Amino acid sequence: MGDEAAPPIIIPTNYGRIDEFDDISEDWIQYTERLNHYFIANNIESMEKQRAILLSACGKKTYKLMRNLSAPQKPGEKTYDDIVKLVTDHQHPKPSSIVQRCKFNSRLRQPNESVSQFVAELRQISEHCDYKATLDDMLRDRLVCGIKEDRIQRRLLAEPGLTFKKAMEVATAMEMAAKNAHDLQVQEPKQVHKVTIRNEECYRCGGSHNATDCKWKDAKCYVCDKKGHLAKKCRNKGKQKTQQGKVYPKQRPTKTHFVEEDSDDMEDTYTMYQLGDTKGNRI
Repeated sequence: MGDEAAPPIIIPTNYGRIDEFDDISEDWIQYTERLNHYFIANNIESMEKQRAILLSACGKKTYKLMRNLSAPQKPGEKTYDDIVKLVTDHQHPKPSSIVQRCKFNSRLRQPNESVSQFVAELRQISEHCDYKATLDDMLRDRLVCGIKEDRIQRRLLAEPGLTFKKAMEVATAMEMAAKNAHDLQVQEPKQVHKVTIRNEECYRCGGSHNATDCKWKDAKCYVCDKKGHLAKKCRNKGKQKTQQGKVYPKQRPTKTHFVEEDSDDMEDTYTMYQLGDTKGNRI
């Protein structure tokens, strides 16, 4: 008989890795949850092996804590579940359900907090409220009472046979609809603003343009003798100054020079007046 081929060597492959427990960066409950997933992924069913992996992977600091909590026994003399419970009770003492319910019932939706974020916070607080089978009803009631938006609240209260699931659907749909409507309206004021600027009346000449772009910004007004506007836009219109600087009611002027003002093309010119008798000669 010839030599038989040797059976292939099967090297077990481990899925994932378990780091040391760090109470600063990770919660103990989350750590044990990851550890259980590691056991399932690698088909580790033996409780002794699970305990050995936990004790060897948890790190020096956590192992010392386990020894102190297990005294006078050693951690290796306890079961895996007992060790996990010892550390859990130490790291996370169970809070009072009464206190947690007070927090739950006083929780209101905060400004800029979405409906889904609000409900996620309610679920976290309810973890130690011991609501059990009534949890969905309590979440529904707190959602309706704490939503702090009259429009959504009225709609939820008007819904017959309202369940927590239905309340979530209605509240999130109305929240999204309001957001979409706001996004659509944001662009409209910009277009209206452009029209407003284009039709703005120039205080210098009365034209439809910005005063800074007016071609008459250096013109001299014959009414107040100041630069920057035409006579028809003068705020002192109806009053004139004498040479002594006193203000008198406007007298009937005598035209000494007359040039027509074309209001269509804004080719304005100046009209000069001289106070005096009611008769005047045009120059």
